[in-house]
Amino acid sequence: MPVVLTAFVGGGIFNPFWVGVITAIGASIGELTGYLAGAAGQIVVAKDPRLQKIEGWMHKYGLGALFVLAAIPNPAFDLAGIVAGATRIPVWKYFLAVTLGKMIKFFIFALLGFYLTN
Repeated sequence: MPVVLTAFVGGGIFNPFWVGVITAIGASIGELTGYLAGAAGQIVVAKDPRLQKIEGWMHKYGLGALFVLAAIPNPAFDLAGIVAGATRIPVWKYFLAVTLGKMIKFFIFALLGFYLTN
């Protein structure tokens, strides 16, 4: 989770709001690799029970599932990106939901960095 540490340290140095926004955009761009892997390998989702579970959440809760999974510290978020790509969620919707969720997460970590280091 080095990105979380980056947001924490950045929040102690810079404006926590902008640290949250910029870190979220950068992390969301990085998450596109999982999305692209899912778009290229749809067959994998059908065989992996972990991916099937996430796919069930996404069918039940839609983009809200992506938003929540992005907003919580979650080292397995790549699996959600793979499922999103495999299920052909439009890339702009995926990117928007992930970026908004990550903004919340990284803003919180940046605020913690701000208040704990100042």
